[in-house]
Amino acid sequence: PIFPVEHQLFSVLKKRLNLAKRIDTEEHRFNKKKRQNEWFEKAAREMDMLIDDEELMSDLGDSFEQSGRKQELRQLRTDL
Repeated sequence: PIFPVEHQLFSVLKKRLNLAKRIDTEEHRFNKKKRQNEWFEKAAREMDMLIDDEELMSDLGDSFEQSGRKQELRQLRTDL
């Protein structure tokens, strides 16, 4: 059987779904980079190696860039 759909709501739901997907994608990318760096730092500590920020596998940006990303994600969540 055909599922009844109100076409007026469909476009609104599609926009919200795309926004939710964008939020999820951005959070996933950031968390993946963060986990990779944490693993790399842990491995370096266990081998008694010193590492520079330049040697990390994924650049998360400085604190200013990170706060900008967090603010952007907060705004996207608010829009959702």
